[in-house]
Amino acid sequence: MAKHWDSFLSDCMSLTRTWKLINERARQENGEITFNPSITCKENLAECFWVFSHPNGNPTQMARRYKHCGPIPQCAEVMVYTDGACMNNGKRNTRCGSGVWFGQDDPRNKAIQIPGDSQSNQVGEVAAVIATLEIVPPYQPAKIITDSKYVIEGLTTHLESWENNGWIGIKNAKLFRKAAHLMRYRSVRTTLQWVKGHNGVQGNEGSNTLAKQGANKQTPNPLNLEIPKDFDIQGANLPTLTQATAYKGILERKHTKTQKTSEKNL
Repeated sequence: MAKHWDSFLSDCMSLTRTWKLINERARQENGEITFNPSITCKENLAECFWVFSHPNGNPTQMARRYKHCGPIPQCAEVMVYTDGACMNNGKRNTRCGSGVWFGQDDPRNKAIQIPGDSQSNQVGEVAAVIATLEIVPPYQPAKIITDSKYVIEGLTTHLESWENNGWIGIKNAKLFRKAAHLMRYRSVRTTLQWVKGHNGVQGNEGSNTLAKQGANKQTPNPLNLEIPKDFDIQGANLPTLTQATAYKGILERKHTKTQKTSEKNL
């Protein structure tokens, strides 16, 4: 299947070579990393061919960032601390939560219990970023501070290769895809920064407390992981796909019969 992404979200928010170098230095120094929201750069025809894409997955229109009706409000950057927590890890009653901390007694603070069968600390950490991006207006610059390098590296280091490989074999792919969509939809800068956990930083301690509260809630909160069709990048990029990854992709899509003995033992 051929895709044409040359103009997909190509605007003044694309990171320049200088910004990319700044990001590289920030990674080494645990500094503030700017999310790169653009998907552009198709240098040859081969890059436009993707496999493992859904037959009905082609968008009918180009994805566009948020556009505010009327004058855009002048907003200062908001700093948000996020964290995840998991209770009874490895047991049948495992429950994880997300914490979103804007400030002391801020009404936007959230303690979230994650629904579904996938329960882990990492799930809570990525879900916290999703919750943050759904709270902060898309026209307000945001700085997300987390003690999870898993989240930061996923969204700023590995995202491009994960998308090029069709998310084959990637854990928590649905969560990362949703977070990436919400970041790309925003019309202003979004940054992420690592902070050492449990080191006396008020925001980090606050988000951790909220995450634990979320994990201990009796009723899960809704978690919408749907992505608009025009933002839903499907399939694996043919030139970057290795034989090993392609084999994994085939296995993921192959319907296997359940063994009756195994089913009975479970």
